[in-house]
Amino acid sequence: MKVAFYLNNARVPDVDLTAPENGNPGLGGTHFLATALPWYMARFAADRVTPILYANHTDKLPAVETRQADDVLAAMRGAKEEGCDCFIDTAKETPVDVVAEADRLRLPTVFWIHNIVRHGHLRAAARSPWVRRVVCSAGEALDFIRDHAVGPKLALIPNGFDTSAFAPETLQEKDGRTVVYLGNLVKQKGFHLLARAWPDILARCPDARLRVIGTGRLYDRSVPLGPWGVATDTYEQRFLLPYLAADNGQPLPSVDFLGLLEGTDRIPVMRDAAVGVVNPSGQTENCPGSALEFQAAGTPVVSGAYWGLLDTVIHGETGLLGRTDQDLVDNICRLLEDRQRAMAMGRRGTEYVSTHYDYRDVVAAWIALLGDVSADRPASRVSPTKHFWRHLKWLRLANEAQKRAVPLLWSLPSVSETENFIRAVKKNLRPNPGRKAFTRS
Repeated sequence: MKVAFYLNNARVPDVDLTAPENGNPGLGGTHFLATALPWYMARFAADRVTPILYANHTDKLPAVETRQADDVLAAMRGAKEEGCDCFIDTAKETPVDVVAEADRLRLPTVFWIHNIVRHGHLRAAARSPWVRRVVCSAGEALDFIRDHAVGPKLALIPNGFDTSAFAPETLQEKDGRTVVYLGNLVKQKGFHLLARAWPDILARCPDARLRVIGTGRLYDRSVPLGPWGVATDTYEQRFLLPYLAADNGQPLPSVDFLGLLEGTDRIPVMRDAAVGVVNPSGQTENCPGSALEFQAAGTPVVSGAYWGLLDTVIHGETGLLGRTDQDLVDNICRLLEDRQRAMAMGRRGTEYVSTHYDYRDVVAAWIALLGDVSADRPASRVSPTKHFWRHLKWLRLANEAQKRAVPLLWSLPSVSETENFIRAVKKNLRPNPGRKAFTRS
């Protein structure tokens, strides 16, 4: 079976992706996974599948078959000409055009969702006979759209994670005062929430230090940065300087911005941390790789109790999740103040990631799914497992149940589509609402 992937690395041409086993070298998770999965397929299932990776630049890719393609549509055409049995698309680049091209080429296609996809794009996928699966990487992401028109095509396969480069060989004593943030420095990734909380954290834990891995250039190396050189000027001026600037205008002595730390350079920093923080807002998160990295490195995670973080972090066991600014302060300080608890959570995190995200199991799940796609077999329903009272999941389940009982009802709006409609109406009725600051701002 031949399977094609597309990696859009036009804006990150110099990132070295030749060694996926060492983890994400410093770019967006979607980009890394689109590279890593075909490599692990070739490693663990070469007798069953031949992965082919199409990319804008092919000189720094891992040891799989590669082809140059200027965009996703060119990759699809190449996959068809090469006789590929399936094309796997991450649904980040012009999904509606991908659907139309899949139909035109009669190419079995899988949407592999890493971030929230617009409902119009999902409806186009639902109508297409050639987009045969929409694969979610976490249960919360699937539950969010399980009552959508695309519901009968949904499947769940967690993202794989290789702990070999991250897991400490022996239990090491951590620096009990260090908090490390990992992620893109843009509003969607919530670093400003940690920045806003930092003065309160210092008031309670005066010797705390914050080390920041990442900049606003994670997805695009050409993005112009502000005077601190870590994010856009607007983001720095609005969200960072009010909370993290000293009297001289530079970052507080307790704050170190370390940049992107490409390759494996960030791993010792993550291992040494007492607390790892990832996107406290939870926005756009399906299966956040940064949360898996911290846990694999033996470091407990503090973040928001939202969406994919509910899947990747076990509250009270591998980290602490909250829903307010005060929760963020309290959870970080609890772990800084209780080193033994932090160490125990770190050990549990390493075990959790190695058990639940092993690439051997992930590749086996993909092989089974691709066999069903190739044979045009219908998807089996994925049962929800937890958090029934979060994010109106109970209502989404009830809506899905009605639609499965009466298939004609699949054309009706999902709960999330209805929520979007209500928000749009409210916005039009109140064009300039004053917005109260809260954790998910």
